[in-house]
Amino acid sequence: MNLLSNKRLLGTATVVLAGFLQTAYAASSAHAQIDWNSLQVQYFDLSGDTNTPILSWSNESGEVHTHAHTGPNAYQNDYDDQWAYDFVTALSASAVTSEAQSNSLRDANTLSASASTQPGNWNNGYWNHARAWSENTVNFTLNGLGIALISLNWSTSVNGTLSDWSNRASSEVYISASYWDNNTTNGDVTTNFGAYTIDDGNFYYANTFTLALFSNGINPVQGNLKTAVFASSISEVSQIPVPAAFWMMGSALLGLLGVSRRKT
Repeated sequence: MNLLSNKRLLGTATVVLAGFLQTAYAASSAHAQIDWNSLQVQYFDLSGDTNTPILSWSNESGEVHTHAHTGPNAYQNDYDDQWAYDFVTALSASAVTSEAQSNSLRDANTLSASASTQPGNWNNGYWNHARAWSENTVNFTLNGLGIALISLNWSTSVNGTLSDWSNRASSEVYISASYWDNNTTNGDVTTNFGAYTIDDGNFYYANTFTLALFSNGINPVQGNLKTAVFASSISEVSQIPVPAAFWMMGSALLGLLGVSRRKT
């Protein structure tokens, strides 16, 4: 092998070793939110003010859950769960390990869930997982002659690398309503939207859930509204210590250089 070949091999070694030193392991995160403060009910009175439609709420309940896990070698596990049978009590939960974090919140303004993870180091192994979810459930009754239009804003986002299975995150919004009047009116409306870093990379989307209810002025319309947000993040990549990786690759490439010189 001539001098030019040796220089080429040395250049290749330099590039490869630099790649080892500069390798970045991306983290992933997810967030989902329902803007509970945006909940609105718009009425369309068809009675001429003689039987005005009115929507009432009952049996309110909410819950929040979080979980964070790091392992298997440096095992860490944390979780938090809370419930309330009203919409007044603020609920907040969080779970944290060295490389996984999750938070969920339910109060008068928002229903949210967030999760994030970072790649594990050599000591902690390969498994870091964070997840969070929040829920609100309520029953409703519509009386009077007319229409009630319910609207609720929501959003979802994920941050991560497209098609990267080693570090991935997902978020989901679920809003569903079922209604009936024990006569001719019944139905259900569902919004179920998810975002995934594997398919979407960095992604954000927002929209509005809407539900139109009609009451004939005789039979009350009854139903329930279920809302939930979910967030999950997983990092599975284990980082081999850079010094060890550097010296292993460096020794191999230097060995190749030595062999090439002996052959010249």
